[in-house]
Formats: sequence, C-alpha cells, structure tokens
Amino acid sequence: SSAVLPSESDKNDFSRYLLRISLIKTYPEAISMKKGNKSADWFIRKSKKGKPRELEKLISKTLLEKASIIVKRLFSQGVKLAIDITKIPVYAKSKSKFITHSNAEKGTTAFYQFLGFSIAERQLKFPVSFHLMEKEDQSNLHTIIKEFLFQIIQKIKINLVIMDRGFISSKIVQVLQDLHCSFIIAFRKSQKFSKLFNALENPKVNERDEFFIQGLDQTVHRINSKCWVIHNYSYGKPKVNVNLVIWKAKKSKSKKKKKSKLKHEYFLYITSPDVKPEEVYSLYGTRWRIETAFRQIKDQQAKTRVINPCYRI
Repeated sequence: SSAVLPSESDKNDFSRYLLRISLIKTYPEAISMKKGNKSADWFIRKSKKGKPRELEKLISKTLLEKASIIVKRLFSQGVKLAIDITKIPVYAKSKSKFITHSNAEKGTTAFYQFLGFSIAERQLKFPVSFHLMEKEDQSNLHTIIKEFLFQIIQKIKINLVIMDRGFISSKIVQVLQDLHCSFIIAFRKSQKFSKLFNALENPKVNERDEFFIQGLDQTVHRINSKCWVIHNYSYGKPKVNVNLVIWKAKKSKSKKKKKSKLKHEYFLYITSPDVKPEEVYSLYGTRWRIETAFRQIKDQQAKTRVINPCYRI
C-alpha cells in the first residue's frame, strides 16, 4: 500500500524481501546484516507512521473478502466460526495503550492482544478478521464482538459460533441472541455445581430421565449416559436464558493424581436452544482450529524490535 511504502522502488524491494522469506521459510536477519541486504527494520525505518485502526480495517476487509469467495465455493451450507484472544509478547517498557500486562510468559509480562475470528472447519482454518485490543477493551468486549460479527455475517453464512469460557459474559450472549447466531460457549465450574456433579456420580441418578437439584433450583434432563441438559438456565446481568449442557468424561491421568472425590471429569457448556446437546462436546472440540489460524498469521510476522502497533499488525 502506498500509505505504508511511499515509493515504487520501496514496494519492489519489499516484494523481493517477502519472496525470499516465502522461499526459505525463515527470516534472514543474520544475512540481512551483510551489505546490500535489507531486514524488516530497514523497511520500517523507510515507511511512514500509519494509523493502526485504518490498517486493521483494511487487512480484515481483505481477509473477509477472500474467505467469502472460498466459503461460497466449498461450504454453501455455512461454516463454524471460532472466536478467541491470542497474545504476542512485547519485550519493552512501553506504556502504549495497545500493550496489556499479565502474568510472566515467554520472559515478559507485556503483550499485544488480538481478538481473532476464524472459520473452524477441518478443511478450512481461515482467519477472517481480527482486532488489536486496547487496555480498556475487555470491559467493552461485547460491543466489539457485535461490530465484527455483524460485518462477517453479511459476507459469510455462519452456522455456529464457538468460544471458550473467557466469553461467558451475559452481554456477549445477548449479542449472539440479537444477531440470531447459534452458539456454544464453555462455562465455568463453580462451587454451586458440586452437588450436581456428586449426584451424577450416583448410578441410580444416572438412569433417571430427569431429576431436581436444589442447589441450582433446576430440573436436569438426561440425554444419554454421558450428557445432561438444563433448559432455560438463567444467569448474568442482564439476565439471559440458555441451555446448560453437562458432559461426563473419563479423568485424564494427570487429573487422577489430584485429590477429588469425583471419579469422572465434568464439562459445562452454554448453548442456544437449537444446538443438539449430544453434539456439543465434539463440536466444541473444533474450536482449537482457531489456534492453527493464529499460527498461520504469526508465521507471517517480520522479526522486529519496533513497538509501533502498525508494524505488529
């Protein structure tokens, strides 16, 4: 783009640099130190300072347009969409509004955080949009998701939205309901569910078609020997009604070592009413495909020490 690389010669140099990266599958930083070779930092010094949000919109628009063409050809019935947040470490003391801090990881406590949207089909793990988060965005996450989801569903038919337990805010669920999106979100286990898990350990309770849990003041319906559902489960502010699906699985070896009276491991998911409870466990497993999409994006990053978020994008 001429806004980033001002002259035609810069564009040609940059094209050759990217071609070399794509051919040898590595970033030739050591080679670039030799006379006549150029590194990522060289192009950054030559380029103009851009506006992160404008660049973000341009790239997201390009990704979405490419994805819509592929989906229309291969997945005319629609696709699953995974939403997650990935972190990119920053080794600097910058106080930029785009840099957040959390526990030490990969030798630093500073990170860029990207909210990513990716198609999560086995044959197509394709990033369709992303958002470079600011420090205050976590409290306004539902508004950001609404804006991006609205743009995506205009171009691509989405059959199901899948998210992890970091997105259980009732405001986010309300956004999905308003946009008429089917969804599966992993739900957090809390102390109030302990009576439910203990009850499911009882073989006699397992065989009942339904039973009542006083701690939750809810009726639990049996789907099969591994799956139960609570219809119209209400939670959050504002209140939202969802289906709460409980799934029983064998404990992993590492978790068997931990002291627990439960012989099995239990997973909780909140879903829209149209999602079949018996399919929730396997469908949620496809969420991990967004990690492949994140890895594809990160593989394209140039190695640089520059903090400016435009270059990180």
